Amino acid sequence: MKNTTAATYVSHFTFPLMLALVFALMFAFCTEAFAQQTQPQQPNRPIELPEFIVTGKQRVDIPGGAKQPPSKPASLRSGQIDSLNPTEKQPIPSLPAHKLPSLSRPLLVFPGYVEAQFGNYLTPTIQAGYSTQTAGYLLDFSGNVEASNGWVDNSDYVKSDVKARSTYIAPSEFIFFGGSSTSILAEYNSTNFALFANPSADRRNYSALKIDLDISGKSNLLKYFAAVGYNAQSLSTANRSSSGNNIFGRASVLQTGAAFQYGVEADARIQSYAGNSYPYSLVGGLARLEQGDVIASAGVGFQWASSTGGQSRPGVSIKAEMQATLDKNFSVIGNFSSGLRPVSFADMYSNSPWVDDSLLIDFSYDVFAIKAALNYHPTVRLFTSAGVKLLQTERDVIFVSTKPGLFAPSYLTSTTMVLFGDVTWMVDESNTVFADVTFTNAALDSGHTKPYVAMVTGSATYQRYWMPKLRSTVSVIYVGDRWSDVQNTNQLSGYIDVRFGIVYDINKNANLFLRAQNLVGSSIVLWNGYQERSTFISGGINWRF
Repeated sequence: MKNTTAATYVSHFTFPLMLALVFALMFAFCTEAFAQQTQPQQPNRPIELPEFIVTGKQRVDIPGGAKQPPSKPASLRSGQIDSLNPTEKQPIPSLPAHKLPSLSRPLLVFPGYVEAQFGNYLTPTIQAGYSTQTAGYLLDFSGNVEASNGWVDNSDYVKSDVKARSTYIAPSEFIFFGGSSTSILAEYNSTNFALFANPSADRRNYSALKIDLDISGKSNLLKYFAAVGYNAQSLSTANRSSSGNNIFGRASVLQTGAAFQYGVEADARIQSYAGNSYPYSLVGGLARLEQGDVIASAGVGFQWASSTGGQSRPGVSIKAEMQATLDKNFSVIGNFSSGLRPVSFADMYSNSPWVDDSLLIDFSYDVFAIKAALNYHPTVRLFTSAGVKLLQTERDVIFVSTKPGLFAPSYLTSTTMVLFGDVTWMVDESNTVFADVTFTNAALDSGHTKPYVAMVTGSATYQRYWMPKLRSTVSVIYVGDRWSDVQNTNQLSGYIDVRFGIVYDINKNANLFLRAQNLVGSSIVLWNGYQERSTFISGGINWRF
């Protein structure tokens, strides 16, 4: 009985247990399969395959791709990364630049030119020039001839000038002179005219020859300049002939390469006029400082000279200059000088062609000469400047009448104050205006006003391009009253000189022009007794090749 019951119990217990075990195994197998299907595969994790055994000699091909991990995506370039965030990693595009004003004026360079014009009073003029380059030398030639029948009796004249210049830039391979510039100038000019303010109207011929050689350059840290030359002048009349000669040499050396620069200079001139010598010499030192927007320079030297009368003239040369840029709109410049002024007979003649050939040549001495100017340049189209100049001079050259139609230098002490201002305004690409004004107070030690110095002078010029081929210029010049003697008893009236010019380009090689001076017919007297011509109109052609 017990055995039957136990067997029955085991039988009843075993079947459900086996059924439960079967369901448990099925559940576990389904769970594992589902887990393997739903578990995400890592990108670089190898694919796991079930193990298997291959027997026999049959070759089994298994695609290698099934065993290789997937490749990484290609790296992005920095530009591609920046393109994803342009507002954060790329700079903001710049605004378009403003176009600078430019003149629509043709600029063509031609090696040669010839200009011929003819004016009233039977006044022909011809000018010519040519430039060429050969074997490293730049050669420039020019010349002109002008003649006139004169506007009053004995005012006729003939003058000519010829000039030749050679410029050579040394190759950089030269040890010392590499890159230096060597220039040789030869010039000759002559004038034939009459002293028409003199009743006898003596004719005179003036001629001048100039030969000059100069070299400038930089070697390592040395900046140098040297010049030597010879000048000769001749002034002859029917009864007298006088000549002057000048042999000169100048040199300066400046040590550069630093903010503070220093050097030396020398100047020697052997001069004579009418057999009387008047030499001049200077030996001194130089200094220069560049610091940011400030440039300052100074020099001190010992001078010695002698007048044609034999008077010894020692002196000390002092000069200083400073330039400073205050900001983008303002800059200032100031200079100071003191010492002897070099002079020559050619300088005397250039001041007055009516100079007496029996003259004493002496050296003026500036006790002080101070000049200061403020420049205002708010735009590229506008530039203005204003300043003051103070000057006290011993043995200042004062031209006074000696004989009818002749003037000789008298050496007196003078004190001068000058206020000046000017403006250049480029209104637009077709219109430009220039203007300047000067107020001068020049007094002699006697209290009288310095002769031939106007208290007020000024000018204004207007240039206009009507079209690319047509342009015009209108100018107005004003010169105030002046005294013609040191006693201030004879006064020369002021005048206004209105000038006009117009140019028309026929083609790129030639243009026609018309010029007019003193259109209002003012009585212009520059030197006592010598009245300049009245309205003068000339026209001609300029040909460039």
